[in-house]
Amino acid sequence: ALRTPATAIHTVSERTRLDLIEFGVKRPIVVIPNGVDLSLYPSRGPDITSCQVIFVGRLIFYKNLEVVLNAFRRVVETVHDAKLVIVGEGPMRRTWEKYSLQLGLRDHVEFTGYVSHERKVELLSDSCALVFPSLFEGFGLTILEAFAYGKPVIVSDIAPFTEIVVNGRNGYLANPWNPEEWSRKIIGLMLDRQEALKMGLNGRRLVEERFSIQNVSEEIEDLYDRALKGNKDFFGG
Repeated sequence: ALRTPATAIHTVSERTRLDLIEFGVKRPIVVIPNGVDLSLYPSRGPDITSCQVIFVGRLIFYKNLEVVLNAFRRVVETVHDAKLVIVGEGPMRRTWEKYSLQLGLRDHVEFTGYVSHERKVELLSDSCALVFPSLFEGFGLTILEAFAYGKPVIVSDIAPFTEIVVNGRNGYLANPWNPEEWSRKIIGLMLDRQEALKMGLNGRRLVEERFSIQNVSEEIEDLYDRALKGNKDFFGG
């Protein structure tokens, strides 16, 4: 259990709140999600000519990129110029690079390593969707970044992603162990550009209404204000 005299604990997802309760935390736990500064993410929507999808994150085992690589072997059979861009560094990079070659994806998968924010902007803007097959996360800020650019997402069907992504509205939830399901949904977004555009705009709207840094900052300020005033009703006490 946490050894702290804190009045309350702030966490960024309902999934983490439940984990803290399971660990025995007795203090009130308030969920306020992460936010993004929309001024840094000009919305362009899905590129109507792009057959590129992108992953952004640390290349570590629980990011579960095998499922997307296996899916992509099927994707290129239908979309011959499909491309997967993998942005990030980590201990699994060399393993996944070798695996992509074994799958015959040399011309379809690019590992960029670490890139600047400006280059990430370019790569996201040139993509029709974000793929994020992670097996567990505390929140999923990368999803909000994709939404901020007006990009739909395909993510693992796990919490806390299910707190952000509404299946069929702003992206797709997919079984993290089922490459065929991932391939169908990737192909779907590559071929149905109007659907991708609609989902991307829904994602951007969600960020504007719920996950902008302005809205999140106000919630955090309110939390601290009420905590300092000892407002027990605020915490359900």
